Amino acid sequence: IMKRVLFVCTGNTCRSPMAQGLMNHLSNEKELAVQATSAGLAADGEPIAENALAALQELGIDMSYHRSRPLNENDIENANAIFCMTQSQMMAIVSIYPASADRLYLLGEGIDDPYGGNLEMYRRCRDKIQAALPGVLKVLEEPADA
Repeated sequence: IMKRVLFVCTGNTCRSPMAQGLMNHLSNEKELAVQATSAGLAADGEPIAENALAALQELGIDMSYHRSRPLNENDIENANAIFCMTQSQMMAIVSIYPASADRLYLLGEGIDDPYGGNLEMYRRCRDKIQAALPGVLKVLEEPADA
C-alpha cells in the first residue's frame, strides 16, 4: 500500500518542494512505497525557487517541472502524514482542517524559510530537510491506529 506524505510550507516554492523532491528520491533509491507531494498555504502557481532547484540538482534531483499550488481538502484527506515547516503553519492547517490534527507533524525541529537567500542558505535548508526524512519514514511506519 502506497503511503502518501504531504509537505506544506507557505509559498510552496522553496521548502516543501525540496522536501517532496528529497523524499521521492529517497523512496525511489530504497524502493519504499512512499509518495510525497507538496502544497503551500499561500501558493499561486509560481515555479520552484532557482536556488532550491539548484540545491536539489546538486543531488541529481530534478524539480524543474514543479509549480506551487495551494493546499486543498483533497491533499489533507489523501495524506497519511502531513509535515509542516513551522508551528504556525501547523496551527493554520488545524484551524482550517481540524480533522487533520492527528496526522500533522513538524518537519525535524522546524525548517527556516530560505526565501530570497543565496545558494548556500538553500543548501543548508536542503540538508536540514534531508536530515529530517528518517523521522518522516518513522511516522509513516507507525500503524494507523497507534
